[in-house]
Amino acid sequence: MSYNQVVVDNGIVQVTFSSPQGSITGIKYDGIDNVLDDEVDERRRGYWDVAWYEPEKKFKTDKLEGTRFEIITQNEEQVEISFTRTWTISKRGSLVPLNVDKRYIIRSGVSGIYIYCIMERLEGWPDVDMDQIRIVFKLNHTIFNFMAISDDRQRSMPSMADRNHAMQLAYKEAVLLTNPRNPMFKGEVDDKYMYSMEDKDNNVHGWISSEPPVGFWMITPSDEFRLGGPIKQDLTSHAGPITLSMFTSTHYAGKEMRMGYRNGEPWKKVFGPVLAYLNSVSPNASTLRLWRDAKRQMAEEVKSWPFDFVHSENYPLSNQRGTIQGQFYIKDSDSMVYTNVYILYCFVVIVKVHINFLFLYNYFVTKGYQFWTKADRKGRFIIENVRAGNYSLYAWGIGFIGDYKYEQNITITPGTEMNVGPIVYEPPRNGPTLWEIGVPDRTAGEFYIPDPYPTLMNNLYVNPLQDRFRQYGLWDRYSDLYPENDLVYTIGLSNYRRDWFFAHVTRNVGNNTYQPTTWQIVFNLQNLNRVGLYTLRVALASAADSELQVRINDPESDHIFTTGLIGKDNAIARHGIHGLYRLYSIDVAGNLLGAGDFVHSENYPLSNQRGTIQGQFYIKDSWLSRFMANQIQGSEMNVGPIVYEPPRNGPTLWEIGVPDRTAGEFYIPDPYPTLMNNLYVNPLQDRFRQYGLWDRYSDLYPENDLVYTIGLSNYRRDWFFAHVTRNVGNNTYQPTTWQIVFNLQNLNRVGLYTLRVALASAADSELQVRINDPESDHIFTTGLIGKDNAIARHGIHGLYRLYSIDVAGNLLGAGDNTIYLTQSRSTTPFQGVMYDYIRLESPFKT
Repeated sequence: MSYNQVVVDNGIVQVTFSSPQGSITGIKYDGIDNVLDDEVDERRRGYWDVAWYEPEKKFKTDKLEGTRFEIITQNEEQVEISFTRTWTISKRGSLVPLNVDKRYIIRSGVSGIYIYCIMERLEGWPDVDMDQIRIVFKLNHTIFNFMAISDDRQRSMPSMADRNHAMQLAYKEAVLLTNPRNPMFKGEVDDKYMYSMEDKDNNVHGWISSEPPVGFWMITPSDEFRLGGPIKQDLTSHAGPITLSMFTSTHYAGKEMRMGYRNGEPWKKVFGPVLAYLNSVSPNASTLRLWRDAKRQMAEEVKSWPFDFVHSENYPLSNQRGTIQGQFYIKDSDSMVYTNVYILYCFVVIVKVHINFLFLYNYFVTKGYQFWTKADRKGRFIIENVRAGNYSLYAWGIGFIGDYKYEQNITITPGTEMNVGPIVYEPPRNGPTLWEIGVPDRTAGEFYIPDPYPTLMNNLYVNPLQDRFRQYGLWDRYSDLYPENDLVYTIGLSNYRRDWFFAHVTRNVGNNTYQPTTWQIVFNLQNLNRVGLYTLRVALASAADSELQVRINDPESDHIFTTGLIGKDNAIARHGIHGLYRLYSIDVAGNLLGAGDFVHSENYPLSNQRGTIQGQFYIKDSWLSRFMANQIQGSEMNVGPIVYEPPRNGPTLWEIGVPDRTAGEFYIPDPYPTLMNNLYVNPLQDRFRQYGLWDRYSDLYPENDLVYTIGLSNYRRDWFFAHVTRNVGNNTYQPTTWQIVFNLQNLNRVGLYTLRVALASAADSELQVRINDPESDHIFTTGLIGKDNAIARHGIHGLYRLYSIDVAGNLLGAGDNTIYLTQSRSTTPFQGVMYDYIRLESPFKT
C-alpha cells in the first residue's frame, strides 16, 4: 500500500487499485504488465458508474469514487477490501445521493477479481432517478482483438481508432468503417447495440488476445441483483475493447425502467458479486479453448452461488435463504371448451415487494431483488436461494398472451421450503379465435425480417443468417418494399413470416421527411353477430415514441382505439427484436363489421348443382404411430381405402424442409431495389417471382458457402432457396458446396444410413454428395440433370426428383459429422438445384 494505491497479489493476478477512490488501475497477469488500457486515465480503466439526475434536472454520471479505504478480511484464503463514500446534503447536485461501499475480493488460487457494491439511501434524502448502474473495463487495445459473447456470436473486432475514423450513421453508436487498420473490416457497420443479449443468456462474455493467448471475461453467476426479468436486454462487450457488467439500465425499455426514488424513500441493495476472470493457454493451443474454459468457470460460479466467502451482513449465505417450488398450468378456453395445457416454455419470476413496485408489461421495475427460473415441459419449477423477504410471483408461457400473478404475497424466511402447488393461469379470452397473426412469444422474431443493405452489413450476422434482426438499417427497408402503398395482410392468403414486416415504422420520403403508415388486415366474416362485442387483442413487442390507432372498415373514420403516445425502448434502432411488452384488449362492436362477400353468377354453380366424390386415402409411414387419413371430395364413386407407404428404411434422425415438392419454405431474399416488379412487393406474395434472386446468394455468401447446423439453424432463415453457382465477376462462376453439420450420438458403424434428397428443380446441374471430407470421392452423384430452368424463370419448383442414397455407417463418426453437397456445374448463373426436402434415416431396427 501507498498513499494513493493498493496492490493485492495472489501469485496469479496482481491487481492495483487507486486509493481511496477504488478504481482498478492495473491487472498484471501471465507476463502482461497490464491487461487494462494504460493509455487512458488510470481511474477510467476499471470502474463503477451510475447515470443519474434529480427530477427535471440535467443528466449526470457519477464514477462512485471512494473517500475511505479499509481492509475487511486478510488471510491465507483471501483478501477483501472496501472503498466507501458517505453522502451528505452538502454534496447535493454533484454526487448521486447514495452511500457507497465498493468491495473487491481476491482469493487464493483464483485468477480473477470478485466485485460487488452495497448502495444505500437514507430516509429523507432528495428525489433522484437512476437510469444505469454498471461496471466498465477498458482493456489493452494492443492485444485484445477477438470478442466472444456466446457460442455463435464471436468475431474479430475493429478498434476504437477504426471507429474514430469511421462515418457516423443515423446515431453516434453506429458507424460505417471506411478506413480501418485491418482491411477485412472495411465497409462493415459497427454498433455496440449489435452485441446486446437477454439477461437469461448473459452469464459470460469478454475478449481474447491471440498473442499472448489470454482471455478476459465478465462472469455473472446470478441475476438476483439485476432489474427487468429474464428477457430484459442489455449491453455486453463491444469495440474498444470494452467489457461491461450491466446491473440496471433503460436500454430496450426506456424511462419506465428507471429506478426512481421520491418522498425521501430509503433503500439498500447489494449489486454482485460478479467475477472478472482471466485465463490463458499454451502458445500452441487454440485460443478458442479460452472461451470454453470461461464457460466452465461460469458454470462453477453459478453452482457455488450464493458464495460462502463474502463478508457482509447485507449478503445472506445459503442457509439464510429459502426455496419456492410449484407447477404452472395454462387453461385456455378457445372454442368454449376448457382444457388444461402443459406449457412448453415458460418463466416463473418472483420479485421483492417494495414501495412503488411496478410489474410493467412483463418487465419487473423493482428496486429490490428478483429471482426466476424456466419451468420444465410439465410446468414444474423450483427457485432456490431466495433472500428472505416478501415477494410477488408472476409467470407467463410462450404461446399464450398475458401474465399470471399469484393471488397472495409470498413470505420467505431463512430455511423456508415453500410449495405453492399447482397454479393455473387462464389467459384473457372472450370467445373463440377467428384469426391470428404471429406467435405470442413477446418478440417480433417470427415476422418478415428483410435482408440488410449490402453496403451496411455486419458480417457476424450474414453467414449463417442467425440473429439477422441485429443488422443495421432494417427499418429503412420498409420504404423500399412499400414505396407508396402500405402493407395489406389478407387472412387465409398471406403468411406472417413472409408478408408481415417485423416493425410498423414510418415511410422515409426523403429530405429527412417521414410519413405515418397504415397497415390493413383484410378478413372474411361469414357468421356476423351484429349485436355482440368482438375482441381484438393486440400485443406489442416494442414501442418507440409511437401511437397506434385502430379503425374498422373506413380509414377516414374516427379511431375506435388509440394507445396514445407510448414507448421509449428504442428496440428498432438498437437491433433488438423486442423491447417492453404491452397487451391491449380492444372491444369491436359487431355493427361496425360486415358479413363476408358472396359470389353470384350463372356460371358459378351453387351447392345443390354439384355432386360428390368420396373415398379415403391413407399414408402409412412405418415410423409414425398411426395412419394419417385425408378425406378427398370428388365424384360419387367410392374407391375404398387405398394405402401408400412412403419410402423409408429407418427412423428420421433429422430433416430439412417440408416435402411439398417446392422450395417455397426456404429462405427467399429481398430483390435488388433497382430490379423489382411491384406486383410482388406489396403484399409480399410470391416473392420468389422477383428478378435476379439467384445472384443474391453471392451477396450473402461472397466467400464461404452455406453451413446448416442441425438443431441450431432454421431452414426458413438459413437455407437459401436455390443451390446455385457463385458469381465472381467477369461472367465467371464457381461451383458451390453446402454443408449440413449434425451430431450423431448412437453410431451404428456396420449399418446403412439412408439420405433422402428430394429436388424441386434442376437446371444443367450435377449434385454430388460427400461425407466428412470435402476432398474425398463422392458417394453419390446425380450426373448432369435438369432443363426446367425454374430458377431463372421465377418458379419455386420444376420437375420433382427423389434420390435415396446409402451412407455406410463406417463413413460417419460418433459426435459431429458433415455432409457436403456440391453443385459442380458452373458456366452460367442459372445452373443449380432447388431442394424440396432432405432427410437422414438411421439403419432399420426392430
